[in-house]
Amino acid sequence: MATPELGSIGQLVEKSTQSVMWLAGKVYEKNWVTLLVLCTVVVAGLFNPVSLKKFYSLVTGLILPEDFLPEWYPIAFGVVVGAFFFSALIVAVRARAREHKSGRPPPDLSERSAIKGLWSFSYEDADVFKRLGRADSLRECLDTLTDPEFRFGVLSGESGCGKTSFGQAGLWPGLESRGFRCIYAKLTERDTVDRIRQAFVQQRLLSQEQVSDLDFAGLLNAAVRLDTQSSGSAGVVLVLDQFEQFFVHQRLKEDRRPLLDALAAWYHQPPGHHVRILVSIRSDYVGRLAELQKAMGYSLGPHENFRLDKFEPRQAVEVFRVLAETEDLGFDESFVKELTELELAGHQDGLVLPVDLQVLAWIVKAQKGPGRKAFDRTTYQKLGGIESLLERFLQRALQARETEARRQAAVKVLLALVDLESNTRAGVLTLTDLKKTLSSSLKAEDIKEAVQWLSRGDVRLVTPRPQGDEQGHELAHERIIPALRRLAGEALSGADKANQLLNKRVNEWMGNQCSSRFLLSWRELGLIQKQKQYLVWGTKVTQKETLIAKSRWRRNGWLATAGAVAVFLLSLIIFYDTDSGQIWLMERALWSQTQKAENPYSLQMSALALVHRNHVEDAIDVVNRILDPRIKANALQALAKPAGQLNRTDLAVAWLEMARKTASGIEDSGAKAEVLGALAKAAGQLGRADLAVAWLETARDAASRIDYSTAKANVLGALAEAAGKLDQTGQAVAMLDSLRDTASG
Repeated sequence: MATPELGSIGQLVEKSTQSVMWLAGKVYEKNWVTLLVLCTVVVAGLFNPVSLKKFYSLVTGLILPEDFLPEWYPIAFGVVVGAFFFSALIVAVRARAREHKSGRPPPDLSERSAIKGLWSFSYEDADVFKRLGRADSLRECLDTLTDPEFRFGVLSGESGCGKTSFGQAGLWPGLESRGFRCIYAKLTERDTVDRIRQAFVQQRLLSQEQVSDLDFAGLLNAAVRLDTQSSGSAGVVLVLDQFEQFFVHQRLKEDRRPLLDALAAWYHQPPGHHVRILVSIRSDYVGRLAELQKAMGYSLGPHENFRLDKFEPRQAVEVFRVLAETEDLGFDESFVKELTELELAGHQDGLVLPVDLQVLAWIVKAQKGPGRKAFDRTTYQKLGGIESLLERFLQRALQARETEARRQAAVKVLLALVDLESNTRAGVLTLTDLKKTLSSSLKAEDIKEAVQWLSRGDVRLVTPRPQGDEQGHELAHERIIPALRRLAGEALSGADKANQLLNKRVNEWMGNQCSSRFLLSWRELGLIQKQKQYLVWGTKVTQKETLIAKSRWRRNGWLATAGAVAVFLLSLIIFYDTDSGQIWLMERALWSQTQKAENPYSLQMSALALVHRNHVEDAIDVVNRILDPRIKANALQALAKPAGQLNRTDLAVAWLEMARKTASGIEDSGAKAEVLGALAKAAGQLGRADLAVAWLETARDAASRIDYSTAKANVLGALAEAAGKLDQTGQAVAMLDSLRDTASG
């Protein structure tokens, strides 16, 4: 029985803690409507005459008489309950009236502080925003936007420099103060034109029914009509904030084409059009505007391409001074100068990001314990330094979660609001969207609780955003993404990472017509396969299995191709290292040299080598390139010998016959006789005595025409020797007789 009782106590403590934290959040946010309604419910439930009588009897154990309460109590009870209820109603009506009158969303009273942390300044913060170091930049930008020649411009700056605050709390009210109507649209993962429609609705310019069928051109025309109906209006400025979301969520060029064409059509309208457009974009996405420039054909001047820079250290000091004054914090100017120059300023440019000032100020303001909160060295030392400020800030915020399970739930919700591939916000997601994304790892009630906690005024890691009929939620600032990634690497298990990755990838793959470009990479596939037994398949089990199978098939195909190439290269290496490979290489070298050779003796040697490798036709081609008949005949004779050794007697005889015909063209009688004698000897060795006799006779006739006696005698002696070896006694005797006659002469 002990365990259930302890479990019940734990659940009671958990629920009580949640209730107290919820109530503390409402008090901190000064949400008077909710607090007054809560008071109404508490008073009506606990202090009504029936409940009060039962409660007193339960505590004392006494049965009270009917007239226990005074006669005036029911009337007083009704007056108190009614007062609380009508007070809540009046506060809500006044807030709604202010919203309707201004044409803007109702101001959140918890947001009137100059210290925002990661949240942006809103329209209602215009007065305090003017004092936070942007007065000169704001005036310069407003002068450009209100210039009669202005049509289109770009506001850029790196993440954390305050572009959204500059637009909402600076440009928007500043334009209205100069007689312009500002339509401020903050882009998310939703269609850009749809976000502009929502801006018209949220600013109470048009109703949802009026904008539901309007395209981009129709919305601009509607803005012009509204402007012309307003007396004294100078024009309309459409501010498209977070324009990088257009490129992040419209990944394919054909998806971006409709808006690009619409912008081009607007830009090419004749001068005098009432609508002006300003695009606000992260500086690392400015290069993507080349696509927009190409489509529209614009060329911006230096004043139309406005950059929102970070603060110089002296500007940061002044911002800290204003924050200290408005929030009643201590301010040590010498220390703040040192802090901004040595700690907050970037190592490369020496400038300070505004979001870092806000985060540090928020941490200082949130310090607990005795003593006045201040921007001084003592507070700084308590914080432990300024390195990894955002990561420590994130860790500090998450430490407030009561259990490790709740901390992980908060981290998972934050990660779901991040596009980890592009390091940007994933857009505005409703609670329904988050439940679909995180259904495999979190319960629906845990997701809802985590979102509510992250959106609280004293946490502010998630910003509530209107999203149709349902409340949407967006990551408070992109500057915390790197810190969140590092923290998630420690907080999430491998299975969590694998499930989150698979859910993200399968949605991208399906959303891009199952293109092979969106299959899993080798590293991603390895992570998912490693955690396969822990994967949560959900409703998209077939799609996930198909994605994994196709990714594995593509990986295996690449591996097979790489293996085949490796085997082929290894085979070549082994082949080159064998005798056959070496001979093949020598043949290739020989053939290459043969093609270049011109010397007849070199050609003869090449032909002989080719015959030894049984390349007969190639050998004949080489021999035919020899022009000297004597060398050619000798070459043919040399070829005949290996042909005979290869049992190609017919081929050898044919070559000898070719050699004899070639030798007949030799003009020198001595050379001719020597060649014919050698051919006769070769024919005899091949068993063709008939040819040997005939060629010896021809050789003797040639020798008889030699003019020099000595040369003639030498040739006749060689012929007689050849005839003797061929057993041609008659021929040998005849040769010797001729030799004797030559010698006697």
